[in-house]
Amino acid sequence: MLYIVWKNLYRRRLQAIATLLGTAVGVAILMTVFLLYEGLEEGTRLGTSRMGADLLVLPANVDVETGQALFTGAPLNVYMSKHLADEVKKLPGVRTVEGRFFTQTLNDQCCSFEEETRLVGIEPKVGGTIGALVPDLQGKELNPEEILVGGRVVGGKKNSRIFVLGQMFKVAGVLETTGTGLDKSIMMPMDVAKQLARNSKALQPYWDKAGSPENLLSELLVEVDNPRQIEAVTEAIQLLGPLRVVQTNEVFLNVKKQMQLIFILLTGTGLLAVIASIVHLFARSASVVWERRGEWGLYRALGASRQYLVRLVLLESLLLSVGGALLGIGLGGYIYHQVLSMIQSYQGVPFLPPSILSIFCGVIFTVTAFTAMGLMAAGLAASRAGRIEPSLAMAKSDIQ
Repeated sequence: MLYIVWKNLYRRRLQAIATLLGTAVGVAILMTVFLLYEGLEEGTRLGTSRMGADLLVLPANVDVETGQALFTGAPLNVYMSKHLADEVKKLPGVRTVEGRFFTQTLNDQCCSFEEETRLVGIEPKVGGTIGALVPDLQGKELNPEEILVGGRVVGGKKNSRIFVLGQMFKVAGVLETTGTGLDKSIMMPMDVAKQLARNSKALQPYWDKAGSPENLLSELLVEVDNPRQIEAVTEAIQLLGPLRVVQTNEVFLNVKKQMQLIFILLTGTGLLAVIASIVHLFARSASVVWERRGEWGLYRALGASRQYLVRLVLLESLLLSVGGALLGIGLGGYIYHQVLSMIQSYQGVPFLPPSILSIFCGVIFTVTAFTAMGLMAAGLAASRAGRIEPSLAMAKSDIQ
């Protein structure tokens, strides 16, 4: 039977290819949207939980979007007095304050990295947000020659050695991915980072304007005792000076809302393509009844049973539906990887690849759904094929 189906499809290969491509396009768009949406959900969920801070405090004169400051490895040479960290710690409702110091963006001309990477100074004792991302180093103190690297720093592996601004450092640990700018950052003891910054000719204009790097910080990550106190703590911090206070969960949610609009448009496009392929399947099934009466009548005249014809028609539709779905999944996976490469190179959204389980469930659902629709469409032709009388077909000279 499979051989007969294959010969039938080959003889009508243009129709078969059109059916396969129509199904594949719809599946590809839906799979791409599904994988991207799952990645955004995963990035938002893990990014929010692993951010470890409720508030992000930056100098008021920072000229970048908060989303860029949070999600990308873009150079942020912004500074404020480190004494502000002590003042924020004294505010009621504040649980922890973690200061960071940005120096510059590194590239392959100065360091052993294939991509631009942000250099960040942190407290030598691993704890707080950073400690949660490298549990095996929690509570330990980094030596001056040790660094931590983000989960997406190309070339960064534990215990490997990396050349940074004329000095050799050992990678003490690799952070878990967060979907934020930390994924493309290098963390080193703050004193070492400030020493490198002070010796950098490119950063001298900043020190002439803001003062010695030893007295500066770039951002503060603030964790509050109670989420209900976020608004009150935000207002209290803003009273301390020219500071820009950002609620991290709102940044994640705003980016997610913006991306959801794009996903809705893409999903609509995919659904239209799917509907078109379904209509094509039903139209093809209806036309097949008239086009192939003679062929089916000949099968009946040669002794084929009604059940055999029904199985023949259903198997043909099954092969087209499953083949189109699998082709669409492969095409969708290719498109997804191309889009993923662009997202990871820019990292302007909190995105993490979806889990294997999510991908598997999506593939199974898509194949099952399109197989069911293909069989439903073929049911019309199959039921009529089973009712064809060989004598009627031969009397009308329909045998070809």
